[in-house]
Amino acid sequence: MSGDLLNIRLDRSTLNYLRDPKNKMLGLEPAVREQILSETEWTEIERPALLSDEQIEAVGSGKLKCPKCGGTKEYAVLRRGETTGLITRWRIECICRDFKRFFTRWNAMIPLAYRKFRLDSLQPSPRSNTALELQAYVIGQLKANPDRSCLFVGPPATGKTVYSTCLFERALKRWAMTSEPGIPESCWYISAFDLVQQAHDYVIQREKISTDANDNRDAREAREPFVTVGKIRKAVKAGLKPRLYIEELDKIPAVTEFRGSIIFELIKEIDAQGGQIVITSNKSAADLARMYAIRDGNALVRRFTKGNATGDGMTFDLFSVCAPIAQ
Repeated sequence: MSGDLLNIRLDRSTLNYLRDPKNKMLGLEPAVREQILSETEWTEIERPALLSDEQIEAVGSGKLKCPKCGGTKEYAVLRRGETTGLITRWRIECICRDFKRFFTRWNAMIPLAYRKFRLDSLQPSPRSNTALELQAYVIGQLKANPDRSCLFVGPPATGKTVYSTCLFERALKRWAMTSEPGIPESCWYISAFDLVQQAHDYVIQREKISTDANDNRDAREAREPFVTVGKIRKAVKAGLKPRLYIEELDKIPAVTEFRGSIIFELIKEIDAQGGQIVITSNKSAADLARMYAIRDGNALVRRFTKGNATGDGMTFDLFSVCAPIAQ
């Protein structure tokens, strides 16, 4: 049988099945079954070609049926036993499911203009208003410390959103590719304005009541905000590190007690759980602290800078070294 292609498709569950002598032989001769079970190293001799980045995004976005598995969620590879010489097909679970988990969230949360950026390939750009030397320093720090909390402050067009989306892309991809189906989300990317608006709508519309023509009343719960303290704790309970990315923390209407509390409680919970908080702002850290004074702005800023619970927060001040704006 050595060198022949066996008429059986193997995977871990099939091997466990064959190990029990009480189970059926699956059409195998006893000697062949023993050879299969004695093999300790299977080497791939044929497998489908890798998908291109364009194909991966098309599959993840639902625009293309996976060329590798044809939409069946699994495919086969040929493997040869190193000691027995047996050749058989092995059933492999296709990771196109993970592409869909990633891109459905990525495309929903990230503006189109920023979806092309990736931390691994990020380089200084002359299109930024920040000096190339400062860009190189920031990018180097992010690549070396992608899991640390960060505050990016500076004028527009200095790369703040590029940096935050690159960090988010890395975290979201690792969640999508390594977490089991059904595991709760642990990465959230949202603007400060949307965050407080969703919380406001939820409070105001928590119980919608409608009346039809027959005067029947129908009560429906309002949609829960995108990120809540409950969702953060659910992620932690599942063994995940919570990560919150807030764009433009300075771009909300006047900071009332309610608005300040919504943001403060989320950031406080992420920090308390040793999570990652990434913030962008056109205001300085000191100005943010004053802006959120109604809810202890200094305590707020401390939770995503070097004074946070893990002591690993970083602040990147892009006000200090900026290149002239191109005319």
